Amino acid sequence: MKKNTTLLFWAFIVFSFHGFSQGALPTKDACFAGKSWTINQPFQRNVFIENNGQFSEEEKKAVGSKIVYYSHIGSLYLYFTPTGLIFRRDSVYKAEDDNDQPGEKDDKDGLWKLRTRHCFTKMQWQGCNQNTILQVENETPDYFTFPNHADRSGKSGIKAKGWTKLVYKNLYNGIDVEFFYPEGKVGIEYNIIVHPGADPARAKILYSGSSINLSGQDVKINTGWDILTDHAPTAKVENGNSVPASFNVTGKTISFNIGSYDKSQTLVIDPFISATTLGGTNQAYDLGYDYLGNVFVYGGGPSNYYELQKYNSAGGLVWTFVNNAFTYLYSTGYFYGGLTVDHNTGTSYMCEGFGPPNNHVVQVNYSGAQTALWGGNGTDEMWRIGYDYCNNQLVLCTGGSTIPDACHLDTNCTNFQIQNIGSSSDESMLAFDNIGNCYLGNCRMVFGGGANHVFKLPCPSLFPVTYSFVDKHDIEEITNIS
Repeated sequence: MKKNTTLLFWAFIVFSFHGFSQGALPTKDACFAGKSWTINQPFQRNVFIENNGQFSEEEKKAVGSKIVYYSHIGSLYLYFTPTGLIFRRDSVYKAEDDNDQPGEKDDKDGLWKLRTRHCFTKMQWQGCNQNTILQVENETPDYFTFPNHADRSGKSGIKAKGWTKLVYKNLYNGIDVEFFYPEGKVGIEYNIIVHPGADPARAKILYSGSSINLSGQDVKINTGWDILTDHAPTAKVENGNSVPASFNVTGKTISFNIGSYDKSQTLVIDPFISATTLGGTNQAYDLGYDYLGNVFVYGGGPSNYYELQKYNSAGGLVWTFVNNAFTYLYSTGYFYGGLTVDHNTGTSYMCEGFGPPNNHVVQVNYSGAQTALWGGNGTDEMWRIGYDYCNNQLVLCTGGSTIPDACHLDTNCTNFQIQNIGSSSDESMLAFDNIGNCYLGNCRMVFGGGANHVFKLPCPSLFPVTYSFVDKHDIEEITNIS
């Protein structure tokens, strides 16, 4: 069943401003206009994004063809090449081989065993022109940003635009093909536009790595990771008259049976591709805000890149940062860490939940550009991040194969310090008071007994521990602290 995520933000919520904030702040009326707004499916962006160099060398090599545009819908990544479309689906699995990494046999959570499998299915236009021009229409008002994989320092990003329609001009002589995402339907639609005098029999689709069969009037493409359904085509000429149309399947090649029509008119053949994975997951995990009334939403879903979105005070989407900088995204799995936003500047910080051998912290400025990257120091788990306004630093909860600790990091993401607070399990909750203290809690999965702790630590040093409170009820898990 498709799970819908709706975000409801009330702009008249009165936030408690920190008395030690930097600089003059706007008034409450300037921040929150007394209006409410709702965003449905925030991470379901049905657009075609240009390739401005945001893909890593590993990803480009795996795709195997030149990426001109791409889309991310549901659990699928769609790469549009000069001659076709490539679907990618990721799945996380637990390795069973004997090539264990250091420490993984003793890891109680089995996280070291997790791997990511990348599955590809190619949809190629057989015998098409090699000089086809790809054009886009209907640019979106918001834009996308990405880490710059060519910049090892992590201090720069890449900006890309998005459009709602992609057109292959003259894919065959006299034939264009346009892709778009229809309203109210889960899937991608493509129109084959046959101009006067062109032959619709030229259009043929070859699927690689799949088995294909006719099921009624539809075509079922068994990819091994899902069933793609190419629904029975309809066809019309420009005067609106319908033309008989159906699929023909030969091996792994799809072509079209078209009835007689007036060849002096333009013919449009209209199939539609759907799959359960095109629905995917769409989950928001964290919210942040700044004193200008902007709202920041961080989330995505399993087998997806996590994304950070910025909405203005009227609910308009400004930008989406696609966080493919973390190691889990193309090597070992998908684990959510955390988000914190500097309310004064609108700068966001995201930490990686699990990414051995080194976790990362990404800094993104108010324009959505990545401006800093902490590259890790052997800490392989970070489950929460917060902003210490008294000392203008970041505080992180860590855990994993290293001793569970509290850490602090400067806002330039260069100076990372660890304090051993004597915890016995992963720290996963974090809160601050207004007089310079932070509070950490652990979410202990009990193996053979034990109890959770809550720690009070002075900022900025996080040492010594003011107190360590042990719950008296053998509660196995704590999920939040405030």
